Amino acid sequence: MKKKLLPLLFLFPLGVFAQDVKPDSAASEPLKWEVGLNTALAFIADNDVIYDDIFLVGRNSFSVYRNFSGAQIGLLVEGGLMGGGDSWWISPQAVVNYRIRFKKLYAYGGGAAGYVREQYTDGLHGSAMNGFVTGVQAGAVYNLGKRFGLNVEGGVRFKHMYTNVKIYNDNFGVGPSYTTTEVRGHTDIYFPVSVGVRYKF
Repeated sequence: MKKKLLPLLFLFPLGVFAQDVKPDSAASEPLKWEVGLNTALAFIADNDVIYDDIFLVGRNSFSVYRNFSGAQIGLLVEGGLMGGGDSWWISPQAVVNYRIRFKKLYAYGGGAAGYVREQYTDGLHGSAMNGFVTGVQAGAVYNLGKRFGLNVEGGVRFKHMYTNVKIYNDNFGVGPSYTTTEVRGHTDIYFPVSVGVRYKF
């Protein structure tokens, strides 16, 4: 009987130890989700004009990312006012970034693509335009602690906008008048630079 109990006494402490100690991967698992709020420092258009977006409220963004060991994917929503008036724009985008981690920060770079809507109140462009945007970005997040960080980012965006315009033609009074619909649009390139905060959870 004693010979049968002796092996059990050796196995019992090992079983308790295995239950109390967590695996290294679970104990050191990083925070996987990250949200951010950014505002633009500058909004540089292709005509080399630099706008101060802090005062024009031209570009702000909210982002949600899922972090992996060397990458992050997420949703970015940009938007703001246009022309200092009541006209506005909004652009939800899908983002994929490659991350390089350092001791106090991580650097990233990647691409983004999504939808754009511009709503006008001045009547010069019609009521609204729709389109799509693509581009690349690079930046860094400096960790202030386990959860909070500071973010700086720069990039380039290509935006193509289009709308349907109705054109009335009176045929110079010599025939019946008629209305046609045309698709009009334009393509812009701009270089946003922004700063913001990040929170991990």
